[in-house]
Amino acid sequence: MASTRRRLGDLSVENQNLEDQRNRWISEFVELHAASAHRTAYRLLGDDEEASDAVQDSLMTVLRRWEELRSADTGKAWFFASS
Repeated sequence: MASTRRRLGDLSVENQNLEDQRNRWISEFVELHAASAHRTAYRLLGDDEEASDAVQDSLMTVLRRWEELRSADTGKAWFFASS
């Protein structure tokens, strides 16, 4: 029983590590692409507040579809196509 608990505890730690890593990747992704997305949205919409709202909506879509991203090299294109 104790070894089962230990294994389950190890899985819990492993899952937390994966979640932490995913969160770091998402944060880095946002840092890399949010400013560019905002500039594009501003050029299209002509209003800073609307551009910010559009980028926020797009980032929420990206968060929901994060597992679809296959390569960091195509992240920007995927972001713009996904939103």
